[in-house]
Amino acid sequence: MNNADFLLDTNMLGYLTEAKCGRDQPHVKNVQERVTQATNKNGRRLFIAAITAGECECGLRMARRADLAQQALAREVLRSFPAVLSIDNSIAIDHYAGLRAKLFERFAPKTVRETAKNCCVEQWIDPVTGKTLGVDENDLWIVATAMAHNLTLVTNDKLKRIIEAVDPPIRIENWTEPAPLTVSHHAHAFR
Repeated sequence: MNNADFLLDTNMLGYLTEAKCGRDQPHVKNVQERVTQATNKNGRRLFIAAITAGECECGLRMARRADLAQQALAREVLRSFPAVLSIDNSIAIDHYAGLRAKLFERFAPKTVRETAKNCCVEQWIDPVTGKTLGVDENDLWIVATAMAHNLTLVTNDKLKRIIEAVDPPIRIENWTEPAPLTVSHHAHAFR
């Protein structure tokens, strides 16, 4: 995929749904404007991960006192991204497993790390949760998907620990912030 393409995190779809519902907070407008800019430039494409589709649909199904009109708009936003990237062996083995192992080595309690080194394969089960490592498992899968497809991840999440484990680094943008200003260079200089 083109390295100028983007993978939108779940929270970006939430902001796009808010925009469809008529909310006009600055961060919602910024996301909407950045989506428009990205898709109008050089054939850039926007993708979502299968994990994002699952998170969105799960949230819609679990919503109490659901606003059916708002849910319909959320599903419309979700369907507007026909390119949902699936989890495959490459993502699971080449990217997710490496990230998770680095996080385990860096943040798992020392006693758990030592026990894991002495286990044989048949006994080894991941003994720590994402909470113990200070990460969200779904975020790991989304970052692994961005890595596998060489996409810029668009998120409002901090992902500090995950980003520390990513090597080589991935590109991340937060579209809730205004787009950076571009400076145009003119042929003449100021005098």
